[in-house]
Amino acid sequence: MVRQNWQNAMERVTDRRRILQIMGLGAAGIATGQWSAKADDKATRIEGALASSGNSPETKIAAKAVSAASSVPKGDKPNGLLAEPAEVTQSEISDLEKARRLIAESRARMDQIKDYVCTFVKQERIGTKLLTPQVIHMKGRTEPHCIYFSFQTTHKGREAIFFPAKFSNKLVAHEGGWAGYLAGTMNLEPTGRLAMSDNRHPVTEAGINKLVTRVYHSWHTDLQPEHDISIEYGVSLGNRSTTMVQTKHDHRQPEFHYHVVRLYFDDELKIPVRFTGFDWPARKGDTPPIVEDYQFQNLKVNVGLSDRDFDPANPAYSYKR
Repeated sequence: MVRQNWQNAMERVTDRRRILQIMGLGAAGIATGQWSAKADDKATRIEGALASSGNSPETKIAAKAVSAASSVPKGDKPNGLLAEPAEVTQSEISDLEKARRLIAESRARMDQIKDYVCTFVKQERIGTKLLTPQVIHMKGRTEPHCIYFSFQTTHKGREAIFFPAKFSNKLVAHEGGWAGYLAGTMNLEPTGRLAMSDNRHPVTEAGINKLVTRVYHSWHTDLQPEHDISIEYGVSLGNRSTTMVQTKHDHRQPEFHYHVVRLYFDDELKIPVRFTGFDWPARKGDTPPIVEDYQFQNLKVNVGLSDRDFDPANPAYSYKR
C-alpha cells in the first residue's frame, strides 16, 4: 500500500513536470520560461526526496509546495508575480509613468529652489492674432511668491512687480517712455483689464514654480494610459540638453486646453525650461496653431534675491518717485 502511494506521488510530480514543459513551449513560453524552470527544479528535488524518503510527512509537505507552485490562477502572469521591482527595466515603464516621474522630480527640485533669474521669452495668441514674441528680464522667488518683469522689446521700458504680501495683492507697474512719465506708477488688479492686456494668464500664475504645479496636477489627474504621450531625449535648446515630453489629444475634452503640449525639462537643472501649447487645427491635416510658448532662457537658480529685488524703490529700477 505504501509502495503504491509512493508510485502515485511520483507519477503526479512527473505529470506536473510535463505540463510545465508543455507550457514553456506555448505562446507564453518566453514570458514564463524562468518561472517554469524554477518549478521544474523543485519537482526534480521532490522526486529525489520521494525516492529516498518514501511517503514520509516531510515528503507530503514538499509535494504540496510543488503543487502550489505549479497551480497558477487563470489570467495571472507568472513573470509578473515573480518579478522583483529591481528587475523592471526602463523600457518596461510606460511613457506616461516616465512623464509623471519627470514632473514629480521637478516638483521635488523646486522645493530646493528659492529664487531664480532668466530671460523670459513669451509668445501668445490673443483671439485669432499671434503676437510678436516678447523678451523680458525676469526675477522670481518661490517663497514668498514674488515676480519682477522688465520688458526689453515690446513695451520696452515697462516694469512690473508682484509681491502680494507687501503690496496687498496688487501688481505694481509702470509703462516706459512718455506714457510711463505721464501715468506714473499704477497699482493694478492682477486680473483687471489693464493688467491682462496682451496676456493670456494673470501674473498670479507666472513663474516656473507655478508652471510645475499646474503640470504636475494635470498629468496625475487628467492623463490616462490611452492618451498619446511620447518622450524625446537629448533635445538641444540653445546650449542646453533637455528631455522633451509631448502629450497629444486628438479630440477636445473639458480637461484638456491644448491639442498638443511640449514640455522641455533641462537635463541638468531637472526643471522645465520651455512650455509650448498648440490648438486643434481648423481642418484635419493642417498644422496645429501655437496658443502659447514660454521659454526660460539663461536660467540661474538660487542666486540670493531679497525683498529689494521686488521693491519699486530699488534704484536700479525706473519707477517714478
